[in-house]
This record gives sequence, structure tokens and C-alpha cells, in this order.
Amino acid sequence: MADFFVTYAAEITEVKARLAKAESERDTWRSAGKQESYLAAYSMAEALRDQLDKLEASVRAARASAATRGPVTAMPADAMDPRARQMAELCITFDGRVYRYRGYRYERFADVVNYARLDRARAFVEPAPPDATTMEELQVPSLAESSLMRTLDITFANGFFHWGEYRYDRLADAVAYARRNRDPVGPEHA
Repeated sequence: MADFFVTYAAEITEVKARLAKAESERDTWRSAGKQESYLAAYSMAEALRDQLDKLEASVRAARASAATRGPVTAMPADAMDPRARQMAELCITFDGRVYRYRGYRYERFADVVNYARLDRARAFVEPAPPDATTMEELQVPSLAESSLMRTLDITFANGFFHWGEYRYDRLADAVAYARRNRDPVGPEHA
């Protein structure tokens, strides 16, 4: 039982430190007027606050259980939701319909986690495009865009741009990934 509380105490301390850092970043981005960065930091702080609340509730429940029924042998199932932990660590949000990461939408949790990990593994993180949060309106590609799409094997169907097995909200993203795949070294190394 003592090990149970020691483990939780260490984890609570870690989450509190991460929460303080996230709140500081949130406040910094808010005062700087960087809306997208502020929203990402806000989501991170909220996810960490939720995680902290669950941890503290688990400790309270374990103490109450120990006081009334003896030792606790198992942690409550919802105490450490792995999905919530991943979302907090990777700054992923869920609006009830889709997952979001850096202004992009994902229908499947595995897809958003994979992209967030890939994004964080890069040597540097490019700033998100300024219009990343206004992706709702998609236009049918123009003739010039259609010509470019044909050269890169990009198609347009049901309001999405498709390249290979991937689907994009914006043509610019599909083009960037198609070009990156075609020329993995990139122009800066040529």
C-alpha cells in the first residue's frame, strides 16, 4: 500500500510541474497574441489539469478504501487513461468529433498520434500556416491547380485532396508531401 501512494505522489508531483510549465506557456502565448500557440498550450494545460484531478481522485479513493476495507490491490481503471495521457503529452485536442493537432483534423486517434510523434521528431518544427484553423471551406481546384495535381498524382474527391493513401484538407499540404516524397533530399541539399 505504501508503494501505491509513493508511486502516485511522484506522478502527481511530475504532473504538477508539467501543469505549471504549460500554464506559464499558455499565459506567455496569450500575452504575445499568438492565438494558435495559445490554444495548443491551453489544451495542454486543461489535459494536464484533468490528469491531475484523476490522479488525486484515485489517491482519495484508495485512502478511503484502505480506511474502510483494508488494502487496495488494484488501481481504478480510469485513473490513468492512456489516451488522455498521450493527448496531453502531444498537445492533441478532441472536439467531440475530430482530433486536432496544430490546426489539422484527424478522424482516427492513431493517425493524429502518429503525426504528432513524427512532427516532434523533426529537427525543427515549422510554424503552422496562419490559416490552419480556417480549413472548413474547400474550393474546387482551378485549371492550374488541376495541372499541378496531375504532375504529382494528386486527386480531388469528396472535398479532400488525395495523394497515395493520404487525405488532405488543403492542396498545399498534399503538394508539399508529394514533392517531399519525390525529392527526399530536398532543394537545400542539392
